[in-house]
Amino acid sequence: MSTETITLSTRELHDLLIPVLPHAGTDKTLPALGVVRLEVRESILYAVATDRFTMAVTRHRLEEPTADVSVAIGREDALAMLKLFKYDRQTDPALELVVGTVEAETILDPADRPALTISAKDGNTLVLHGREDALATWRKILGKVIHREEKPSSPHLGLGSIYLPRWTKAIRTRSPLSVSFGASPSDPVVIRADDHFIGIWMPARLEDGARALRDSLWCKEVPLEVESAEAAQAQTRGAA
Repeated sequence: MSTETITLSTRELHDLLIPVLPHAGTDKTLPALGVVRLEVRESILYAVATDRFTMAVTRHRLEEPTADVSVAIGREDALAMLKLFKYDRQTDPALELVVGTVEAETILDPADRPALTISAKDGNTLVLHGREDALATWRKILGKVIHREEKPSSPHLGLGSIYLPRWTKAIRTRSPLSVSFGASPSDPVVIRADDHFIGIWMPARLEDGARALRDSLWCKEVPLEVESAEAAQAQTRGAA
């Protein structure tokens, strides 16, 4: 396997990973989803994660031409990387990310195993072993949703509350998140933050009694107040 070097600042690495990490799987019965896929395509670096209920993708255009390459790293490894390589307002160290193979062969880690090596000028180096990559088809999944025909959306949609905080990690500026709905209440919701982030969110199933707003207690206890014709005329005479 050939090696490829990606140059990023520490801040750019954090900006790439932090929005997608909440979407990486944590279910121990599905270890293949507990990863973040890093992929270079036409000199744009993407990070992708999913747990089947949500999927998130970030993008960063690289300054130097970079060959297409990809590697999947574990969620916990990605978190460890962010803890080791830090930045602040005064310092934003440059990093080199080398996608290749583990150089030293051991019984547990064969030499041909994919790896991501991250190095900083201060000497800090971290080698992360590649994981099974279950996200190679992310473009097909995302493309099917974002290129769907725009139709009038369903008036009722269920969204799992435990997933709400995830999307705040994508916000960089005061610009609001863009939300796009499908025609059916079971269609994925698209969440977009400018051009650096996009994600899809699978709706939750609503019980029949919870779907129609008009059947809720709110509509029964807070009726629509319609002004009668007599009251309107009286108000008009009083104003005269």
